[in-house]
Amino acid sequence: MKKIIFLVLITFPVLLFGKTEFESYNWDTFSVAQNADTIKCVNGAAVMLERRIFETYLNAENYFEEIFVYHQKVKVGSHEGLASYNRIYISLDNVIEIINIQARFISPDGTITVLPKESIKEISNLDNKGDYKTFAIEGAEVGGQIEYFYVLRKKFDPYSGYYIQSQVPKCNVEIIFAYPSKVEYIVKGYNGIPLFTTDTSNPERTYKKAFISYIPSLEEERYASYKANLMRFEYTFSYNHYNSVLRKYAWKNGCENICNNIYGLSKDDKAAALSLFRQIAPEKGSPEQKIRAVENWIKTNISIKKEVPYQKDLDKVITLKQANNAVATKLFTGILLSGNIDFEFVETGNNITRPFDPDFNCLNFLNNYLIYFPDIDKYLISDDIDYRLGLIPVEYQGEYGLFMHPVSYNNDFVLAYCVRKIPVLNNSCNTDSLFIDVSLTDDQADIQAKIHREVTGELARGFQSLFPNLTGEKKKEVTGHFIRMGNQDSEISSLSVRNDERNDIGINPIIWDITMLSHGLVENAGNDFLIHIGETIGKQAELYQEKSRRLPVSVGILHSYFRRIVFHIPQGYTVANPEGINMDVAMKNGDKISCLFTSQARIEGDLLIVISNEYYTDESYPANRYNEFRDVINASADFNKKTILLKKI
Repeated sequence: MKKIIFLVLITFPVLLFGKTEFESYNWDTFSVAQNADTIKCVNGAAVMLERRIFETYLNAENYFEEIFVYHQKVKVGSHEGLASYNRIYISLDNVIEIINIQARFISPDGTITVLPKESIKEISNLDNKGDYKTFAIEGAEVGGQIEYFYVLRKKFDPYSGYYIQSQVPKCNVEIIFAYPSKVEYIVKGYNGIPLFTTDTSNPERTYKKAFISYIPSLEEERYASYKANLMRFEYTFSYNHYNSVLRKYAWKNGCENICNNIYGLSKDDKAAALSLFRQIAPEKGSPEQKIRAVENWIKTNISIKKEVPYQKDLDKVITLKQANNAVATKLFTGILLSGNIDFEFVETGNNITRPFDPDFNCLNFLNNYLIYFPDIDKYLISDDIDYRLGLIPVEYQGEYGLFMHPVSYNNDFVLAYCVRKIPVLNNSCNTDSLFIDVSLTDDQADIQAKIHREVTGELARGFQSLFPNLTGEKKKEVTGHFIRMGNQDSEISSLSVRNDERNDIGINPIIWDITMLSHGLVENAGNDFLIHIGETIGKQAELYQEKSRRLPVSVGILHSYFRRIVFHIPQGYTVANPEGINMDVAMKNGDKISCLFTSQARIEGDLLIVISNEYYTDESYPANRYNEFRDVINASADFNKKTILLKKI
């Protein structure tokens, strides 16, 4: 998360620091209703209690800090559940002090085993995610309950969000925000969390609370944005009436930050950017040609990694040829500004995990950078070398974004903004066209195929970003996995690949021309032959789900497939059942076909010609239309099973 922490010092001398309400949290701080044993374990566990408390207060130096309490009680129903929940990890990110950690195990007969303090260990930089405290309760067993809580004093975190639903059921889930009455928070729940209630009966403190008596488990499903559909809540610190009446941590503040850190160029920055623009941009080129020249130079010459230390001066970035994501974006915008190329800066969220909410004015979802060029109506991803102008990652498509553009104000400029949707690229932007010429080998034992394949857009990007790093033999190996017929290994006799460089991304299709020998597609049937013609397009995915669908369908990249198979009928034979190849499976939205799979076969002389189309034009469907969508997905797998009978004349 590209999070901006603004100054939160209280600039007057009155000290309000004292003992906080929840730093002395213990097992008995709240009474909890005892559930009858009606909450059944799923995936080996059930959460019987989960509580999060966020307490904001002023410390001795009049800065905001937090007390954070997390309390969980888990019923363990299997060894799988025991393995998942008996090892507890506590992140120490932004932690100033560990006030308390307690844990215990309640056996099925009611015996309580308390965790010894010496069992709590610290792990440095666990999986490159920072330091953690960790512990496991010895003697925990299936049928009992693991319960623990911890209390942390943390640095002030003005906005964030938490998922509270998972693959196990939960009950007694409680969220509490406590803060001085002179500040305000906005808290919002998603996917079924009830409205937070506000308690202002105490003139010195405000409480926002939500209680959910039961949260069902939610399993992951294919073609679904799992995390985006989990129950979660977002919060933001919104007003600090100690020192201002102005709104905090809102879209306006995000614009101010971008204005200062991305648009804010020194005199030397501007000179370096202009000099580079003049070197790399074609003098008489169109705006798009100039944009592409800038993008290709930066993404070819600058190593962009988030781990690279921040570098303030653009001339040093150009010299050192490395930058982190934010600095790479600053370099982009600096060069574009020097070339007088009109653009809008965009920050957005991620529709797969944490969608941007246009009705929640906050900084929570401003995690990703894009640059939009209104004159050519195209987007650019500034900090990913595997994308090029015109392609938009699927997690941003259809997402709302904060669009910013400079306007003059008092002989200076500020960033004005609006919130609008990033487009969804239609299926014609991502195509896969497969032309196969098929004949039997001389001994009539195998299939000889000549293949021409053209892939565009996002479907091509993965290869065009990968292939520059591969040797010729490795390219052949990858191609063999991608273009494969039947269940046995195919032998590539010749291979030609064109447009397989990063600079081709979004402009040119990657093109393969291949000759291939495929085994296992021909079966003897006396004097006749069975030809597994459907397997010539390669193995297709099958979509099955025994349980009823709960999550909306998310199609992902909208795309189109075209296949043309030409089979040379050997002399002395005829195709007995060409009509068996014909298929037509479609799903409609209103009067419009939304997705389909079709195949039609015809015989022209000694050729069997099969034409197949498959496409997806809508990005999502409600869960109750899953079966219709599944039928289209499975149609291509059903085509894989198609055979033709060659009968001896």
